[in-house]
Amino acid sequence: MESIRETFDLRHSVAQGNLLEQTLKPADALYDSHSRKAASSCFEGTRVALLQQICSWIYSQDPDQLCMMYLYGLAGTGKSTIAETIARYCAEAGNLGATFFFARDYTDRRDAVHVYPTIAYQLASLIPSFQDKLVKAVQANPGVYRSGLLVQLTKLIIEPLRDALDVPSPLVFVFDALDECGDTSDAQELLKLLAFAIKQLPPRLRIRFFMTSRPEVSLQMEFASSVTTAVSHVAELHNIEDHIVQADIELYLCDRMQTRLGVATNDDIQRLVKMAGNLFIVASTAVKFVEDSSLKSLKGRKAQLKVLLSAEDTYSDPKASVKVVGSEMQKGRQPYRVLDAMYLAILLGALPEEPDPDFESQLRSVLGAVVTLFDTLPPRALETLLGLETDAASDALEQLHSVVIVPDYDLDSTPLRLIHPSFPNFLTTSSRCTDARFFVDPATQHSQLALMCLNHMNNLLNRDMCDVGFLPALNSEVVDLQARLQSAVPLHLRYSCCHWSSHLALSKPRGETEGVVHRAFAPELARALDTFVCTKLLCWLEALSLLSHLDVAIPLLKLAENELMVSLRNGLECCSPN
Repeated sequence: MESIRETFDLRHSVAQGNLLEQTLKPADALYDSHSRKAASSCFEGTRVALLQQICSWIYSQDPDQLCMMYLYGLAGTGKSTIAETIARYCAEAGNLGATFFFARDYTDRRDAVHVYPTIAYQLASLIPSFQDKLVKAVQANPGVYRSGLLVQLTKLIIEPLRDALDVPSPLVFVFDALDECGDTSDAQELLKLLAFAIKQLPPRLRIRFFMTSRPEVSLQMEFASSVTTAVSHVAELHNIEDHIVQADIELYLCDRMQTRLGVATNDDIQRLVKMAGNLFIVASTAVKFVEDSSLKSLKGRKAQLKVLLSAEDTYSDPKASVKVVGSEMQKGRQPYRVLDAMYLAILLGALPEEPDPDFESQLRSVLGAVVTLFDTLPPRALETLLGLETDAASDALEQLHSVVIVPDYDLDSTPLRLIHPSFPNFLTTSSRCTDARFFVDPATQHSQLALMCLNHMNNLLNRDMCDVGFLPALNSEVVDLQARLQSAVPLHLRYSCCHWSSHLALSKPRGETEGVVHRAFAPELARALDTFVCTKLLCWLEALSLLSHLDVAIPLLKLAENELMVSLRNGLECCSPN
């Protein structure tokens, strides 16, 4: 009888979990999610004092302990690695409530509207009594995942958690890279609401919110506001003493470069430590580059290391050392000069020995797309979107595995991913990426992608593409809908449907007259937009509906309308006599 009851409870829990997944549509933003499989925890023996400080705060029994800790630091100082380490530790201890690791290149990991549904979904898998209350909440409010953030927080987290009985204490939430959450106002509102949640939940829960970001002024101001000051600690990662950080970096490099790879002398290690300064990303990129040697031999790896060390000679100006005062960089300093030199050396190593303009153009096209797409794509889908030949993306990125994760070509659903956000920042900043063969002008790239998206939709969209007939029916009532979509709406077309307007809004101005920038579209882009509006608009709406993305239609159309009106106005101004 007991086993029957256990089986029933299990099936009931699974059914509830399926309902919540369908209703809440959680993002793939967990610390151990598939989209973060290349991420890692702190190397053993590093960041010891800082991790102890964070854990002491988490497990403090002091009833007056502040409930938020905000760790901020420059790009490349190891914030995400620390956040993952804390998440793993708390998960093993049974105290991890939920995590959300923001990422600008994933739609569901950058939009604030996904945060609270994703947090609620994770809590439901951890706390049975919370799951029961959450199911009732979503049944009473089936569209809650589209609601405002305050409604989401109240209905999905505060109310179910307030009365839950089997809650671990402390209950830890980890938010990484807040600066990659939508726009500034989204992140600020999230912080205000988390401070609000702390005051609404009973003290017995011992809630702990651990969060990281770059030193964005707006976020720092929010943490300094009266709303959050009363509940938060603030710590500056990049102001940890240099000798402590460099000792950790040396420990990591010795293990990877000497013990595992056997390529570096003690002098090499010291040079790399000096190059890295307090940026862990320099050390980890160096290791990935040496491991990425296509020769897979000791000689080949030593050659890779020599390339990296040559970057030290290129950017060895002692006047450009990093100095951080508070949260501001001293004027004239270049904290990423070594990283920039390293990235440039890696890119130069990807070029063939003999000049090949076609390959350079292909590489720039692929890199430009990878750093400006609004969602990641697998190599095959990216090639189709860009109009490239089969294997073009994989070939272009063959020597760049230290900065881009390139999946096997046969894995149609596994996307290309950037290892660290500092790489796209480098490529899109002309003062940092000084080689024109690699520099990506974002506005130009968005113009090209907008045109490609419109052309794909104009060529491929038709009425009833999935052959479901014209009788009104819910998506859930269509037999084999996902299989039909996979066949009729390939990934590059799905991307085009969801993001064409966003690329259009960020496209390059057509020209400038007497210092006035004109937003009139280039003729080719204007024609493609006209064709789409006149012949494919209804087909596009139908495709979005079948993809369950109809909610993006109005925002995309508003973006397009704004750009079109500005373009028409500027076009008329250019044509009118003075």
